[in-house]
Amino acid sequence: MGRTVGDRKNPTMDERDSDRQTNGWLRCCGIAILVIFAISCIIGLPLWSQLVNCVINPRPGDIKIAVTGASLTDVDEFNNYNLDLNITLRNPYKPFRVYYDKALLVADYRNKAAMASIAGFHQPPKHTTFRTLSFKLQRDNNIADDAAAADILVRLDLTVNKFKSVTWSRFSYSGRNCSPARFTCHLKDVPYSQNGSQSATTAFNPTKCYSYTDSYHC
Repeated sequence: MGRTVGDRKNPTMDERDSDRQTNGWLRCCGIAILVIFAISCIIGLPLWSQLVNCVINPRPGDIKIAVTGASLTDVDEFNNYNLDLNITLRNPYKPFRVYYDKALLVADYRNKAAMASIAGFHQPPKHTTFRTLSFKLQRDNNIADDAAAADILVRLDLTVNKFKSVTWSRFSYSGRNCSPARFTCHLKDVPYSQNGSQSATTAFNPTKCYSYTDSYHC
């Protein structure tokens, strides 16, 4: 005869064993999933950080630099003058902070050169830093006294200590293995002040500085 209602309410020994086996498998699968997830987190964070590094590939040459102001001023009667520059440096990266070691600048005009430097500093993501620099130059005697403006070439060697991840602060990418990124700024029509008077009638136009991929390596 078939099983009664009472039999269906009271499972047999085989059914109870089957339920215990099913529950045991579910617990094992749950534990295995948790272990795999934990291992993935431990191993995945560094790998993800490295993946971000490979995709974004932060490099010193990607820093955005521009000269926003420039002027030449006579200092004395011996053809000495000051070149004053306003420079902006922008960190273009959202995932990284940038730690600079230093920046060395050289201003050239008709084989006359002068140097200046920017001390090391830290820059948050998507942040612009302003710096004012002054160069001591000697004016070439071939420049006419009534010259209103001058064209000057400025070279900037930028050294980055490291790019530090914003998301995972313990991970950073060293820039010490990178040679300094050389930026070139071609300044056109820099206003020239002679004997305390401004000869130029037009203001200086902000100029972007460019770095070329073959000027540095990592």
